[in-house]
Amino acid sequence: MSRVTRVVLGAVILACLMAGSSSAGPGGCTNAPTLNPFAFEQITVSTSGIGFTATKYAPAGQTPADLAIVTVESQAIRYRDDGVAPTTSVGHTVAAASTITVCGFQSIKTVLFIRDDASDATLNVSYYRAQ
Repeated sequence: MSRVTRVVLGAVILACLMAGSSSAGPGGCTNAPTLNPFAFEQITVSTSGIGFTATKYAPAGQTPADLAIVTVESQAIRYRDDGVAPTTSVGHTVAAASTITVCGFQSIKTVLFIRDDASDATLNVSYYRAQ
């Protein structure tokens, strides 16, 4: 786990612990005192919009994810979390070696990624649920 990932993850968990409530906070994130990792996937981002794998973030018969930590391993990407596919000129840009947090089940379901450069990108994704 990179230093940036550890810092971001630590800040997210600390914020949840400090909130001390099990109600939803801004953006749909949980304020539950505990977030537990339960799934991981690696996604190749190419020229078409791609989202997270539903069977990873919402396994059948289990509580779905409340939070996803995404590390962009190679090549810049763009993303949108409104269910509309980003393009190479529209969407939030994320540089390689950066980490983003996707907060709340609705955003996890609707976020889409596309590569921003001429080469495919790789995302490492860890999923967490409140317990």
